[in-house]
Amino acid sequence: MVGARWRLLWLAVVTVLVAACTSSAGGASGEGPTSASTTPRPVPDTSTTTTAPPPPTTTTTAPAPTIDPAVHTPPPADPSAPGWLPTTPDFDMPNPLIVLTDEHYVSFATQTEWDGVTINVPFRLSTDLVTWSLPGDALPVLPPWAAHDVTWAPDVLQTEDGWVLFFTARLQGTELQCIGHAVGDALLGPYAAFDEPIVCPTERGGAIDPRSFVDLDGQAWLLWKTDDNWDLDREAPSSIVSQRLSSDGTALVGEPSVILDAAFGWEGHIVEAPDMVRGPDGRLWLLYSGGWFNQPHYGLGWAECATPAGPCTRHGAGRFLGTNLQGEGPGEGSIWFDRDGSTWIAYAPWAQRFRTPTPRPLALVRLGFGPDGPYLGSPQR
Repeated sequence: MVGARWRLLWLAVVTVLVAACTSSAGGASGEGPTSASTTPRPVPDTSTTTTAPPPPTTTTTAPAPTIDPAVHTPPPADPSAPGWLPTTPDFDMPNPLIVLTDEHYVSFATQTEWDGVTINVPFRLSTDLVTWSLPGDALPVLPPWAAHDVTWAPDVLQTEDGWVLFFTARLQGTELQCIGHAVGDALLGPYAAFDEPIVCPTERGGAIDPRSFVDLDGQAWLLWKTDDNWDLDREAPSSIVSQRLSSDGTALVGEPSVILDAAFGWEGHIVEAPDMVRGPDGRLWLLYSGGWFNQPHYGLGWAECATPAGPCTRHGAGRFLGTNLQGEGPGEGSIWFDRDGSTWIAYAPWAQRFRTPTPRPLALVRLGFGPDGPYLGSPQR
Protein backbone atom coordinates (compact mmCIF):
# COMPACT_ATOMS: atom_id res chain seq x y z
CA MET A 1 0.00 0.00 0.00
CA VAL A 2 2.77 2.43 0.89
CA GLY A 3 4.14 3.93 -2.29
CA ALA A 4 0.70 4.17 -3.85
CA ARG A 5 -0.53 0.74 -3.01
CA TRP A 6 2.67 -1.33 -3.14
CA ARG A 7 1.41 -4.52 -1.48
CA LEU A 8 4.68 -6.23 -0.71
CA LEU A 9 5.89 -8.98 1.59
CA TRP A 10 6.88 -7.61 4.96
CA LEU A 11 10.40 -8.88 4.26
CA ALA A 12 10.50 -6.22 1.55
CA VAL A 13 8.52 -3.48 3.30
CA VAL A 14 11.56 -1.38 4.19
CA THR A 15 12.54 -1.15 0.52
CA VAL A 16 8.99 -0.30 -0.42
CA LEU A 17 8.68 2.48 2.12
CA VAL A 18 11.87 4.11 0.84
CA ALA A 19 10.63 3.95 -2.76
CA ALA A 20 7.10 5.19 -2.17
CA CYS A 21 5.50 8.59 -2.69
CA THR A 22 8.45 10.32 -4.39
CA SER A 23 7.22 13.45 -6.05
CA SER A 24 10.19 13.89 -8.36
CA ALA A 25 9.16 11.03 -10.67
CA GLY A 26 8.31 12.08 -14.23
CA GLY A 27 4.88 11.82 -15.85
CA ALA A 28 3.75 8.34 -16.86
CA SER A 29 4.14 7.42 -20.50
CA GLY A 30 1.62 5.71 -22.74
CA GLU A 31 -0.58 6.70 -25.65
CA GLY A 32 -3.90 8.41 -25.31
CA PRO A 33 -4.05 10.72 -22.27
CA THR A 34 -6.39 13.61 -22.74
CA SER A 35 -5.33 17.23 -22.74
CA ALA A 36 -7.30 17.75 -19.55
CA SER A 37 -6.60 20.94 -17.65
CA THR A 38 -3.84 20.69 -15.08
CA THR A 39 -5.43 23.34 -12.90
CA PRO A 40 -7.02 21.69 -9.84
CA ARG A 41 -10.56 22.61 -8.92
CA PRO A 42 -10.61 25.39 -6.31
CA VAL A 43 -11.06 24.11 -2.78
CA PRO A 44 -12.76 26.12 -0.03
CA ASP A 45 -10.31 27.23 2.63
CA THR A 46 -12.51 27.28 5.72
CA SER A 47 -14.22 24.58 7.76
CA THR A 48 -15.66 24.19 11.19
CA THR A 49 -14.53 20.59 11.52
CA THR A 50 -11.39 20.00 9.44
CA THR A 51 -8.21 21.94 10.07
CA ALA A 52 -5.31 19.74 8.99
CA PRO A 53 -2.09 21.39 7.71
CA PRO A 54 -1.86 22.50 4.06
CA PRO A 55 -0.66 20.04 1.42
CA PRO A 56 2.99 19.00 1.75
CA THR A 57 5.54 20.57 -0.54
CA THR A 58 7.05 17.11 -1.05
CA THR A 59 5.59 13.64 -1.13
CA THR A 60 8.66 11.62 -0.31
CA THR A 61 8.28 8.61 1.91
CA ALA A 62 8.78 8.62 5.65
CA PRO A 63 12.09 7.20 6.92
CA ALA A 64 12.11 3.43 6.80
CA PRO A 65 10.97 2.00 10.13
CA THR A 66 12.77 -0.63 12.14
CA ILE A 67 10.55 -3.65 11.72
CA ASP A 68 9.80 -5.51 14.92
CA PRO A 69 8.37 -9.00 14.29
CA ALA A 70 5.88 -8.29 17.09
CA VAL A 71 4.05 -5.83 14.84
CA HIS A 72 2.83 -8.79 12.79
CA THR A 73 1.37 -10.60 15.81
CA PRO A 74 -0.62 -8.08 17.86
CA PRO A 75 -2.98 -9.38 20.57
CA PRO A 76 -6.35 -10.47 19.17
CA ALA A 77 -9.00 -7.78 18.99
CA ASP A 78 -12.33 -7.80 20.76
CA PRO A 79 -14.55 -9.20 17.98
CA SER A 80 -17.51 -7.11 19.15
CA ALA A 81 -15.50 -3.88 18.64
CA PRO A 82 -12.35 -4.76 16.70
CA GLY A 83 -11.55 -1.51 14.94
CA TRP A 84 -10.53 2.05 15.53
CA LEU A 85 -12.99 4.74 14.43
CA PRO A 86 -10.90 7.90 14.18
CA THR A 87 -13.58 10.04 12.52
CA THR A 88 -17.05 11.06 13.64
CA PRO A 89 -20.09 9.09 12.40
CA ASP A 90 -21.17 11.97 10.15
CA PHE A 91 -17.79 12.05 8.36
CA ASP A 92 -18.35 10.45 4.95
CA MET A 93 -15.39 8.62 3.34
CA PRO A 94 -16.68 5.62 1.33
CA ASN A 95 -14.20 3.35 -0.45
CA PRO A 96 -11.30 4.71 1.63
CA LEU A 97 -7.70 4.39 0.47
CA ILE A 98 -4.77 5.44 2.71
CA VAL A 99 -1.33 6.36 1.34
CA LEU A 100 1.52 7.28 3.70
CA THR A 101 4.03 10.03 2.86
CA ASP A 102 6.85 11.48 4.92
CA GLU A 103 4.57 14.19 6.33
CA HIS A 104 0.98 12.99 6.05
CA TYR A 105 -1.55 10.27 5.81
CA VAL A 106 -3.30 10.88 2.48
CA SER A 107 -6.80 9.52 1.92
CA PHE A 108 -8.56 9.06 -1.40
CA ALA A 109 -12.28 8.27 -1.54
CA THR A 110 -15.45 8.31 -3.58
CA GLN A 111 -16.80 11.48 -5.22
CA THR A 112 -18.22 14.10 -2.89
CA GLU A 113 -19.48 17.66 -2.90
CA TRP A 114 -18.05 20.52 -0.90
CA ASP A 115 -19.50 23.99 -0.78
CA GLY A 116 -21.56 23.26 -3.89
CA VAL A 117 -18.59 21.96 -5.91
CA THR A 118 -18.44 18.36 -7.13
CA ILE A 119 -15.09 16.77 -6.32
CA ASN A 120 -14.53 13.79 -8.60
CA VAL A 121 -11.72 12.06 -6.71
CA PRO A 122 -11.33 13.71 -3.30
CA PHE A 123 -8.08 13.57 -1.36
CA ARG A 124 -7.56 14.73 2.20
CA LEU A 125 -4.46 15.10 4.39
CA SER A 126 -3.95 14.26 8.04
CA THR A 127 -1.09 13.95 10.51
CA ASP A 128 -3.00 11.80 13.00
CA LEU A 129 -5.82 10.05 11.05
CA VAL A 130 -8.33 12.00 13.15
CA THR A 131 -8.29 15.56 11.81
CA TRP A 132 -8.43 15.85 8.03
CA SER A 133 -7.98 18.74 5.62
CA LEU A 134 -10.68 19.94 3.29
CA PRO A 135 -10.95 17.79 0.16
CA GLY A 136 -8.97 18.58 -2.96
CA ASP A 137 -9.67 17.00 -6.37
CA ALA A 138 -7.10 14.63 -7.86
CA LEU A 139 -9.10 14.34 -11.11
CA PRO A 140 -10.67 17.73 -11.83
CA VAL A 141 -11.57 16.83 -15.45
CA LEU A 142 -13.34 13.57 -16.28
CA PRO A 143 -12.68 11.72 -19.57
CA PRO A 144 -15.28 11.96 -22.36
CA TRP A 145 -16.59 8.42 -21.76
CA ALA A 146 -17.47 9.09 -18.11
CA ALA A 147 -20.86 10.44 -17.05
CA HIS A 148 -20.78 13.27 -14.54
CA ASP A 149 -22.83 11.64 -11.82
CA VAL A 150 -20.51 9.40 -9.83
CA THR A 151 -16.78 8.71 -9.68
CA TRP A 152 -15.69 6.30 -6.99
CA ALA A 153 -13.41 3.59 -5.59
CA PRO A 154 -10.08 5.24 -6.57
CA ASP A 155 -6.64 3.64 -6.42
CA VAL A 156 -3.17 5.03 -7.05
CA LEU A 157 0.00 3.32 -8.25
CA GLN A 158 3.52 4.72 -8.43
CA THR A 159 5.83 3.62 -11.25
CA GLU A 160 9.22 4.79 -12.44
CA ASP A 161 7.40 7.09 -14.86
CA GLY A 162 5.10 8.80 -12.36
CA TRP A 163 1.72 8.10 -10.84
CA VAL A 164 -1.34 6.31 -12.20
CA LEU A 165 -4.85 6.86 -10.86
CA PHE A 166 -7.52 4.19 -11.38
CA PHE A 167 -11.18 5.01 -10.80
CA THR A 168 -14.73 3.82 -11.47
CA ALA A 169 -17.21 5.91 -13.45
CA ARG A 170 -20.49 5.41 -15.28
CA LEU A 171 -20.28 4.84 -19.05
CA GLN A 172 -21.99 7.67 -20.92
CA GLY A 173 -25.47 6.81 -22.12
CA THR A 174 -25.71 3.54 -20.18
CA GLU A 175 -26.28 2.19 -16.67
CA LEU A 176 -22.96 0.33 -16.82
CA GLN A 177 -19.81 1.33 -14.99
CA CYS A 178 -16.23 0.93 -16.17
CA ILE A 179 -12.70 1.53 -14.89
CA GLY A 180 -10.73 4.51 -16.10
CA HIS A 181 -7.12 5.51 -15.60
CA ALA A 182 -5.18 8.77 -15.55
CA VAL A 183 -1.58 9.86 -15.18
CA GLY A 184 0.08 12.53 -13.08
CA ASP A 185 3.46 13.76 -11.92
CA ALA A 186 2.61 13.78 -8.22
CA LEU A 187 0.59 11.71 -5.78
CA LEU A 188 -2.06 14.40 -5.32
CA GLY A 189 -2.36 15.10 -9.04
CA PRO A 190 -3.89 16.68 -10.91
CA TYR A 191 -4.22 13.59 -13.09
CA ALA A 192 -5.04 13.66 -16.82
CA ALA A 193 -7.41 10.87 -17.86
CA PHE A 194 -7.16 8.64 -20.91
CA ASP A 195 -9.92 8.93 -23.50
CA GLU A 196 -11.07 5.31 -23.11
CA PRO A 197 -11.58 3.01 -20.10
CA ILE A 198 -8.84 0.55 -19.25
CA VAL A 199 -11.38 -2.12 -18.19
CA CYS A 200 -14.94 -2.24 -19.55
CA PRO A 201 -16.32 -5.79 -20.03
CA THR A 202 -19.86 -4.82 -21.06
CA GLU A 203 -20.76 -8.50 -21.53
CA ARG A 204 -20.39 -8.84 -17.74
CA GLY A 205 -22.13 -5.62 -16.81
CA GLY A 206 -18.96 -3.52 -16.77
CA ALA A 207 -16.32 -3.38 -14.04
CA ILE A 208 -15.76 -1.52 -10.76
CA ASP A 209 -13.43 -1.41 -7.74
CA PRO A 210 -9.93 -1.21 -9.28
CA ARG A 211 -7.01 -2.01 -7.00
CA SER A 212 -3.33 -2.28 -7.91
CA PHE A 213 -0.90 -4.75 -6.36
CA VAL A 214 2.85 -5.05 -6.87
CA ASP A 215 4.40 -8.44 -6.17
CA LEU A 216 7.91 -9.28 -4.99
CA ASP A 217 9.24 -9.47 -8.54
CA GLY A 218 8.14 -5.88 -9.19
CA GLN A 219 5.28 -6.92 -11.48
CA ALA A 220 2.22 -4.72 -11.06
CA TRP A 221 -1.26 -6.19 -11.29
CA LEU A 222 -4.72 -4.68 -11.51
CA LEU A 223 -7.61 -6.31 -9.64
CA TRP A 224 -11.27 -5.51 -10.25
CA LYS A 225 -14.85 -6.76 -9.87
CA THR A 226 -17.07 -7.66 -12.81
CA ASP A 227 -20.29 -5.77 -12.19
CA ASP A 228 -22.71 -8.53 -13.20
CA ASN A 229 -25.16 -7.54 -10.46
CA TRP A 230 -25.81 -4.11 -11.99
CA ASP A 231 -29.12 -5.50 -13.27
CA LEU A 232 -31.20 -6.05 -10.14
CA ASP A 233 -33.55 -8.39 -11.99
CA ARG A 234 -30.87 -10.86 -13.10
CA GLU A 235 -28.96 -11.41 -9.84
CA ALA A 236 -26.03 -12.73 -11.86
CA PRO A 237 -22.97 -13.66 -9.75
CA SER A 238 -19.99 -11.34 -9.92
CA SER A 239 -16.31 -12.27 -10.07
CA ILE A 240 -12.98 -10.83 -9.03
CA VAL A 241 -10.45 -10.62 -11.86
CA SER A 242 -6.72 -9.87 -12.05
CA GLN A 243 -4.43 -8.98 -14.94
CA ARG A 244 -0.84 -7.82 -15.30
CA LEU A 245 -0.06 -4.16 -15.92
CA SER A 246 2.60 -2.68 -18.18
CA SER A 247 5.71 -1.23 -16.53
CA ASP A 248 4.25 2.29 -16.65
CA GLY A 249 0.92 1.08 -15.27
CA THR A 250 -1.15 2.45 -18.14
CA ALA A 251 -1.99 -0.73 -20.09
CA LEU A 252 -3.06 -4.29 -19.39
CA VAL A 253 -0.74 -7.13 -20.43
CA GLY A 254 -1.67 -10.72 -21.24
CA GLU A 255 -5.07 -12.18 -20.42
CA PRO A 256 -7.36 -11.56 -17.44
CA SER A 257 -7.82 -14.31 -14.86
CA VAL A 258 -10.96 -14.88 -12.81
CA ILE A 259 -9.58 -15.54 -9.33
CA LEU A 260 -12.77 -15.63 -7.24
CA ASP A 261 -16.47 -16.16 -7.97
CA ALA A 262 -19.34 -15.43 -5.60
CA ALA A 263 -20.19 -18.66 -3.80
CA PHE A 264 -20.83 -18.47 -0.06
CA GLY A 265 -24.22 -17.79 1.46
CA TRP A 266 -23.16 -14.58 3.21
CA GLU A 267 -21.82 -13.21 -0.08
CA GLY A 268 -25.12 -13.62 -1.87
CA HIS A 269 -24.12 -13.31 -5.52
CA ILE A 270 -21.60 -10.49 -5.01
CA VAL A 271 -17.85 -10.45 -4.38
CA GLU A 272 -16.13 -7.10 -4.85
CA ALA A 273 -13.60 -4.52 -3.57
CA PRO A 274 -10.50 -6.75 -3.93
CA ASP A 275 -7.08 -6.10 -2.46
CA MET A 276 -3.95 -8.24 -1.98
CA VAL A 277 -1.21 -8.55 0.62
CA ARG A 278 1.63 -10.94 1.28
CA GLY A 279 2.00 -11.98 4.87
CA PRO A 280 5.38 -12.15 6.62
CA ASP A 281 5.64 -15.84 5.73
CA GLY A 282 5.21 -15.10 2.02
CA ARG A 283 1.65 -16.38 1.66
CA LEU A 284 -0.52 -14.29 -0.64
CA TRP A 285 -3.96 -13.18 0.57
CA LEU A 286 -6.92 -11.71 -1.28
CA LEU A 287 -9.16 -9.41 0.77
CA TYR A 288 -12.64 -8.94 -0.63
CA SER A 289 -16.12 -7.74 0.32
CA GLY A 290 -19.29 -9.77 -0.10
CA GLY A 291 -22.99 -8.94 -0.33
CA TRP A 292 -24.80 -5.70 -1.08
CA PHE A 293 -22.79 -2.72 0.16
CA ASN A 294 -25.88 -1.01 1.58
CA GLN A 295 -27.09 -3.87 3.76
CA PRO A 296 -26.09 -5.03 7.26
CA HIS A 297 -24.91 -8.42 6.01
CA TYR A 298 -22.13 -6.77 3.97
CA GLY A 299 -18.70 -7.84 5.21
CA LEU A 300 -15.08 -8.73 4.51
CA GLY A 301 -13.60 -12.12 3.68
CA TRP A 302 -10.21 -13.65 2.84
CA ALA A 303 -8.98 -16.09 0.21
CA GLU A 304 -5.46 -17.47 -0.14
CA CYS A 305 -3.97 -17.28 -3.64
CA ALA A 306 -1.17 -19.28 -5.24
CA THR A 307 -0.26 -16.30 -7.44
CA PRO A 308 -1.84 -12.92 -8.27
CA ALA A 309 -3.46 -14.73 -11.21
CA GLY A 310 -4.92 -17.35 -8.87
CA PRO A 311 -6.08 -19.87 -8.10
CA CYS A 312 -7.54 -18.51 -4.85
CA THR A 313 -9.17 -20.57 -2.10
CA ARG A 314 -11.41 -19.06 0.55
CA HIS A 315 -10.07 -18.82 4.10
CA GLY A 316 -12.84 -20.00 6.39
CA ALA A 317 -16.55 -20.16 5.69
CA GLY A 318 -17.70 -16.89 7.20
CA ARG A 319 -16.94 -13.20 7.26
CA PHE A 320 -13.59 -12.02 8.50
CA LEU A 321 -15.21 -8.76 9.58
CA GLY A 322 -18.97 -8.28 9.76
CA THR A 323 -21.57 -6.16 11.53
CA ASN A 324 -20.52 -5.40 15.10
CA LEU A 325 -20.97 -2.76 17.80
CA GLN A 326 -18.90 -0.31 15.74
CA GLY A 327 -21.18 -0.32 12.73
CA GLU A 328 -23.26 -2.35 10.34
CA GLY A 329 -22.09 -3.60 6.98
CA PRO A 330 -18.31 -2.99 7.16
CA GLY A 331 -16.67 -3.37 3.77
CA GLU A 332 -14.77 -1.73 0.88
CA GLY A 333 -11.47 -2.58 2.56
CA SER A 334 -8.04 -1.42 1.41
CA ILE A 335 -4.76 -2.52 2.93
CA TRP A 336 -2.06 -0.10 4.10
CA PHE A 337 1.08 -0.16 6.24
CA ASP A 338 1.80 2.28 9.06
CA ARG A 339 5.20 3.77 9.90
CA ASP A 340 6.00 1.04 12.43
CA GLY A 341 5.40 -1.63 9.78
CA SER A 342 2.02 -2.72 11.13
CA THR A 343 -0.65 -3.79 8.64
CA TRP A 344 -4.09 -2.16 8.60
CA ILE A 345 -7.33 -2.23 6.65
CA ALA A 346 -9.17 1.01 5.97
CA TYR A 347 -12.87 0.35 5.50
CA ALA A 348 -16.33 1.91 5.67
CA PRO A 349 -18.98 0.75 8.20
CA TRP A 350 -22.55 1.99 8.81
CA ALA A 351 -24.49 0.25 6.07
CA GLN A 352 -26.60 2.41 3.82
CA ARG A 353 -30.15 1.20 4.02
CA PHE A 354 -31.32 0.46 0.51
CA ARG A 355 -31.63 3.76 -1.36
CA THR A 356 -31.44 5.71 1.90
CA PRO A 357 -27.91 7.14 2.10
CA THR A 358 -26.15 7.41 5.43
CA PRO A 359 -22.56 8.57 5.99
CA ARG A 360 -19.84 5.93 5.82
CA PRO A 361 -16.97 7.23 7.94
CA LEU A 362 -13.39 6.04 7.88
CA ALA A 363 -12.72 3.03 10.10
CA LEU A 364 -9.47 1.13 10.63
CA VAL A 365 -8.79 -2.41 11.77
CA ARG A 366 -5.36 -3.86 12.44
CA LEU A 367 -4.19 -7.12 10.91
CA GLY A 368 -2.17 -9.82 12.58
CA PHE A 369 -0.69 -12.82 10.81
CA GLY A 370 -0.62 -16.24 12.42
CA PRO A 371 -0.13 -19.82 11.24
CA ASP A 372 -3.72 -19.87 10.00
CA GLY A 373 -3.46 -16.55 8.18
CA PRO A 374 -4.71 -13.03 8.87
CA TYR A 375 -6.64 -12.26 12.04
CA LEU A 376 -8.17 -9.18 13.69
CA GLY A 377 -5.52 -7.56 15.86
CA SER A 378 -5.93 -5.09 18.70
CA PRO A 379 -5.62 -1.52 17.35
CA GLN A 380 -2.99 -0.53 19.97
CA ARG A 381 -3.45 3.13 19.25
